[in-house]
Amino acid sequence: MDLRATARPPVLPTSAASVVVGFGMYAQSLIVPQLLQLPAETGYGLGRSMPAMGLWMAPGGLVMMAVSPIGGRLSATRGPKVTLLIGCLVIAAGYGVSLLLMGSMWGLMLVVRICSAGVGFAYGAMPALILGAVPQSATASASTP
Repeated sequence: MDLRATARPPVLPTSAASVVVGFGMYAQSLIVPQLLQLPAETGYGLGRSMPAMGLWMAPGGLVMMAVSPIGGRLSATRGPKVTLLIGCLVIAAGYGVSLLLMGSMWGLMLVVRICSAGVGFAYGAMPALILGAVPQSATASASTP
């Protein structure tokens, strides 16, 4: 495995963006379930059961699947850098909207959907950026996390 392929200028920023988008996705996957399941008596919990929490978060995965083909078309027409940037901006917008909507079930579902749409755009663009920046002989090294 040639580790120099991962340090190439176009690959390294994309890998860094992958880490940032991953933190955004996993923070959502950690915080939203806690808010949904904490007792309402705490003042900020919504008191839902674990199965209900899973059902309330499921639409986020469906949104991610739905926007991925749109991201692919966007990457084909405008390039994967634009798609990655749009994905990151959508995730940021989702977290911005969360400041206003975290107090209700429907608000949390909307936040999850917005952030998941951003993740669908961003993670779809990253392999194209990485694989387009390295020679074909180094694609396995560059795309391995």
